[in-house]
Amino acid sequence: MDKNITLSKSELLISKLDDSSADTIVLFLPGISGKAFSERFQSVVDISLRVGYPIARMSAWESEEEVKQNTYAHYQSAIIEAIDHFQSLGYSKVIAIGKSFGGGLLLSLHHDAIIKKILWAPALGFAQVSNLEKLKNGLLSQIESLKDIKLAPDFVSLDKSKLCFIHGTDDSVIPILTSRQFVSSNANARIIEVEGADHSFKTPESDKKLNEATEQFLKD
Repeated sequence: MDKNITLSKSELLISKLDDSSADTIVLFLPGISGKAFSERFQSVVDISLRVGYPIARMSAWESEEEVKQNTYAHYQSAIIEAIDHFQSLGYSKVIAIGKSFGGGLLLSLHHDAIIKKILWAPALGFAQVSNLEKLKNGLLSQIESLKDIKLAPDFVSLDKSKLCFIHGTDDSVIPILTSRQFVSSNANARIIEVEGADHSFKTPESDKKLNEATEQFLKD
């Protein structure tokens, strides 16, 4: 059973089994190219339902050009608005899955309702001093690369959710070293490295490994 919900900053497509009574919902954010409701992301819907969780795909942008017209803070607030809506529906806990830009947004946001984050090669940078507060209210068009938004160990260490980074060893967009550095900053974090995978897990083999790792962490 699918249901579309329109909020002020995003649209949600919620999929759940007819007999579902879960108090936990999965929130999925796509990469910077958007298209959260496309067939491309049907596999994450199937995985969530198979494990027993309803899932909401969030569409807050449809292209990189649209993303650039807003601020990072705008998209963070869209996530908070979605979580507030989930809580109004009776979901007290959220498991968040994010790809690239979506994964970076999730990592940049601490929220008590989020109990797990599954981050597919999150698009952020790492540094000893965070610059998120400095950059988040400026238009994203003014930032040359998402890697220029940097989180520090002290910020990542404050995340109370369980973190699972899934990153390809041949990622030339966001080096796998970045995810390794994030993991080393939080005792509740782990990394699953997909040998030979690029940033988008484009090959059938790497896509399969991505889905298997995602499903396993959903079950854990």
